[in-house]
Amino acid sequence: MNTELPLVTVIVPVYNVERYLRRCLDSLLTQTYSRLEIICVDDGSTDGSGSILDEYGAEDSRVIVVHQENRGLPGARNRALDMMHGTWVTGVDADDWLEHHAIERALQFAKPDVDIVWFGLQVVTDKGFAENEYYRPKYQGKQSITPELLSCVNVNFCAKLWRRSLIDRCGARFVPEMWFEDNYFFFTVAPYAERMAFCTDKLYFRYMRADSIMGQTFAKKSEKSIDYLRVREAVLKEYRRRGLPEVLGRSPAWIEAWLVRDAYIFTRRNVPRMLRSHVRREALRLVREYGLAQYRVEVNPIRFDTPFFRLFVRYTGNEVQYRILGLTIWRRRLPGSEP
Repeated sequence: MNTELPLVTVIVPVYNVERYLRRCLDSLLTQTYSRLEIICVDDGSTDGSGSILDEYGAEDSRVIVVHQENRGLPGARNRALDMMHGTWVTGVDADDWLEHHAIERALQFAKPDVDIVWFGLQVVTDKGFAENEYYRPKYQGKQSITPELLSCVNVNFCAKLWRRSLIDRCGARFVPEMWFEDNYFFFTVAPYAERMAFCTDKLYFRYMRADSIMGQTFAKKSEKSIDYLRVREAVLKEYRRRGLPEVLGRSPAWIEAWLVRDAYIFTRRNVPRMLRSHVRREALRLVREYGLAQYRVEVNPIRFDTPFFRLFVRYTGNEVQYRILGLTIWRRRLPGSEP
């Protein structure tokens, strides 16, 4: 092994995934780039996952196995972040896998002025490959960090290389005991990066299981969906504690309003109907507490979420449309949307 090459840490949180775990680990151990540190955190598995990890750890010194009581996905990842030694770090969920040359290819974009390397992701279901707009690359090549970029790039910890020094500089960890923990990590790390490089090759394979967290969220309305709004509030608190990242402008900034608006729309769609009024009240509280009301377009879906207002205004995700008798008379593109 060439020790002059940068060490890449791969974090694999493991919980009751014995059916998929070997596929994941085999994809890592057969990488064309071999200077890897693979930290596998067994988060209190009750199936055979722990034994499989011990088997792989005994056969390959690159596999570091940690067993702990169940702390959830954020707790497992945080444990690995505390242990990592790599110059670069990435994550692979235990039911996912990498293309055989994924790390080598992604490192080709890891230039000295790049702190994050984004690479393509292929969604896989039991029916085969699937397309998902959320994972479609919005940029190509090397890009400076801007509010617009941050608002339209997927926030996954996986399918990215993160420069370890950036993570250390931010003191970044995953927010514990909540779903959607990637949101917190991304928005408390990425704004402090210098540049992000985009490799559009699909190097990461995401297996969308029906019993996964996101599968549960979209298959049926879940009370835990409100964590999306809570995680975004945690981001706003961190910005106020540390000061808004310079790239985002002066506080309050429109991207803060966007964080609340986006969280409100997602959460309201995915919680049980009985919680929708609560979600609206919580979103309005954030608007008031963080002084975001000046960004009227961003907060309109919260303040004017009434049947009357919906007759005249429509939000498409990219723009707001003002309508009379069903006819659009004026459009306004939202910050961060594609032209």
